[in-house]
Amino acid sequence: MSIKKYVIIGVAFSAFSANIIAQTSNDALLFSRYYSGSTARSTAMGGAFGALGGDASVLSTNPAGLGVYRSAEFTFSPTLNITGTQAQFDGRDFLRRTDTRFLLNNVGYVNTKNFNREKGLLSFNFGIAYNRLSDFNHAARVNTLSASSSMLDEFVLNAEYDYLRAHYEELALWTDAIIYDKSGDFYFNDFMYEGRYGQEQVHRMNVRGGVGEFTF
Repeated sequence: MSIKKYVIIGVAFSAFSANIIAQTSNDALLFSRYYSGSTARSTAMGGAFGALGGDASVLSTNPAGLGVYRSAEFTFSPTLNITGTQAQFDGRDFLRRTDTRFLLNNVGYVNTKNFNREKGLLSFNFGIAYNRLSDFNHAARVNTLSASSSMLDEFVLNAEYDYLRAHYEELALWTDAIIYDKSGDFYFNDFMYEGRYGQEQVHRMNVRGGVGEFTF
């Protein structure tokens, strides 16, 4: 391969990598905890089938649990998930938002081949399944008239401590929502500088998605 082709490939990969966004600390917290899912029987037992076996939910946690099976089984576990979110801001409670969704917690198949022996290899088991581990779907909304603060104040505070995130403080800086005073070496915004608080603040949050696993 010629040097020219290497250069073209390198430039192409650079263009793609420029659009890559890393996960934030909030994402790490979101993905750090799993909730009971998988089959209806496993959910009812709080996920205890990892030790007991004989359930499609054990494929990823304890594959040896398939040895309990003596016949084939197909599992299908739909669920109705109702999530309620209540927001608080500036000492006020806001309307509770409810999100209702039909989800598929588990679908799986286990097949068993019995060799009808008393010794040696007694049976062979094969399983494949999908398990939903977490559901993140929820929504919230708050709105209020602020008498003494703005979201830009938080950006200024973070900027003063050199905490400039690419999609928050840096965007505010590039668009002059917050301003850097070179002579005094400090940041400020128009609301703070002129005391023009009292603007309406609205925050909407819509989270979609979840965590699932395919096991074989």
